[in-house]
Amino acid sequence: MDRSAGRLLGVLTAATLALAGCKPPPPPPLPKTGERPPVAVAREAEREREALEAATEAYVYGYPLVSAELARRVATNVDRPTGAQAPMGQLARFPSAESPAGTRPRGSLDTLQFEAWLDVTAGPWVLSLPEARGRFHAVAIRSAWSDVLDVSGGKGSKGRATRIAVASSGWAGKAPAGLRVVRSPTALVRVEGRVLAVGGPNDRSEAQGWLERISLLPLGASPRRYAPPPGRLDASLDVTTPVRDQVHALDAVAYFRLLATLLKANPPAPGDAAILAALAHIGLVPGQDYEPTGLDASVVKALAGAPRAAQERILGSAGSAPAVNGWSVAGAAAAAPGFLGRAAAVAAGHDRALEGVALTCEVDAAGRPLDGASGHVLRFTRGKGPPAEVLWTLTAYDEHGAPVAGKAGHGQLTSRSRFQYGRDGSLELLLQPAPPAGREANWLQVPEGRYAVVLRLHAPRERPPSVLDGSWKPPPIGKAR
Repeated sequence: MDRSAGRLLGVLTAATLALAGCKPPPPPPLPKTGERPPVAVAREAEREREALEAATEAYVYGYPLVSAELARRVATNVDRPTGAQAPMGQLARFPSAESPAGTRPRGSLDTLQFEAWLDVTAGPWVLSLPEARGRFHAVAIRSAWSDVLDVSGGKGSKGRATRIAVASSGWAGKAPAGLRVVRSPTALVRVEGRVLAVGGPNDRSEAQGWLERISLLPLGASPRRYAPPPGRLDASLDVTTPVRDQVHALDAVAYFRLLATLLKANPPAPGDAAILAALAHIGLVPGQDYEPTGLDASVVKALAGAPRAAQERILGSAGSAPAVNGWSVAGAAAAAPGFLGRAAAVAAGHDRALEGVALTCEVDAAGRPLDGASGHVLRFTRGKGPPAEVLWTLTAYDEHGAPVAGKAGHGQLTSRSRFQYGRDGSLELLLQPAPPAGREANWLQVPEGRYAVVLRLHAPRERPPSVLDGSWKPPPIGKAR
């Protein structure tokens, strides 16, 4: 081969190699038979995520309404008032430690309570509260969404007799003179009230008398002639499982079907318009029955996961404020904003409308469980006692949540007790099973085994020092010297 031919061959070879480098990349492999393109898979995953978020928002939004309905069913499942239960439109009167679903663990011994469930569709109901004569009481009227419509009594009340007409927002009638009208945007209304009764048998008897004089009648009914109709007892209804557990046991379809039914008489508020898109995403339209058939597969899949996702979100926002010196505080933590905060308050049972905060302690200053085998002391320095504007109480409970049944007057101490103070003005409360020699006035009887104590502040101080903003902190419980 001559030189010119060799040069030509080299040029051709280089050009061939250059062209080979410019070839387009090979096309991606086709999916195997039965496989979906990655883009389609990603789009479906995004639809499922959006559907789950919408279903979770809808669940959180409806939580107070569904909870109220299940609570109403339990509380009214009797033919006549019995303890903590009464038919619709009638008053149940009971100690606060009781509830329609059985005794509450660590229930309050401080107050007597009343409750009534009303349907204001047919017309107003008149709630008459007698003169309280200085006795602390608080009454809250709530819509089916748990929004507070009215509060009577409280720390600023003069205790005068009060008459309230509870009516629907669309009621066009005229109330008689002397009636304060409270309008509800929902057909279902809950009335709750409590009155302090901590001064011994005589005081409790007087508080019970005030409770018995409360009346509830349809507007225009004669107090002497009106006979409330008997309720209907449904023997198949579960009245022992706590309401929150019953709500959480509902699957998504049952939950949203119930919510859709309730929305017919208890519609969304005008300010709730933004949530309607989430409801529509899962096929729920206020005023219509809920039937999930025909929904997109992504929505059907999301519905199955919505209850758990929503409950975790609600309970995550329903916790008490962080523990302080071994004490957990219920009723003081700031609520989350919006629908989540409302749902969380319902789940936790926090009730600031009735002006009470409870602090619970189960451990001593070293973090050891409280146990009657060792004596303990709770010490308040001078001027730094529990900041309650009406009353504070300290109650002992055994490991099962039952109040200590011991020597009369020593299973609970109150700010009205006649304590013995130290020379420096301090107050030491002695927590032990047996009475301390010479210091029985400061003795809180506790059980032999493990126990807890609950410090309740009725009408807690709002200005510092206050448990509400954390400017007052409960002292730790130490071992007795």
